[in-house]
Amino acid sequence: MGLRLASRSAFLITLAFVWLICLLWHGSNLDWVLFSQVYDHGGKLSDVADLISGLGSPQFLYVVLAVGAVVLLWLRRTREALILITLVLSCRVLRLVQEMTFVLPRPNVSVRHVEAFSPYAFPSGHAANSMATYLSLALIIATRSRWRDFAVALALAMTFAVGMSRISVGAHWPSDVVAGWSFGSFWTVGILWLTTELTQNEDQVVKVT
Repeated sequence: MGLRLASRSAFLITLAFVWLICLLWHGSNLDWVLFSQVYDHGGKLSDVADLISGLGSPQFLYVVLAVGAVVLLWLRRTREALILITLVLSCRVLRLVQEMTFVLPRPNVSVRHVEAFSPYAFPSGHAANSMATYLSLALIIATRSRWRDFAVALALAMTFAVGMSRISVGAHWPSDVVAGWSFGSFWTVGILWLTTELTQNEDQVVKVT
């Protein structure tokens, strides 16, 4: 029990540390070099990048969330459906709070994308929200299935593709995207671990009584 708690705490601390590094390095020379590499090479695939980016858009993720919640309700897993909805929506709100707190700008090349979004970029909403949505879906829906590892790998791959597409189209710095991934992972894993521990404690109390 103690070792498991220590490993979980270390994992969450690492994610928080990565987020902090991204905040400090936002718009730095390293950020610019990495951004240039992805943006320059991704120019020829801008249409594909836009399509992939759509997988992390608010509209699409709301549909994914709704479908996931309906599936859980159909399986009579009401508590998990509520956890899924609360987790994803709270992540979205907290990500927005960060954006409005730090007000860090997008790269100058992203003019065509800024028209539809806030001019502030940290952390990436597409990266954070897609991580929270896809990863929580994989961990919750497939938690009792032998396909869980595959579902998690697929969720991470989709989130990675979404984040890279945001750099490729010039809408975000790499630090924005990595911070989004870190925060989305931190919030998802932290909430699911906490709710799991609470559930186990409740079950133990019921057995004792």
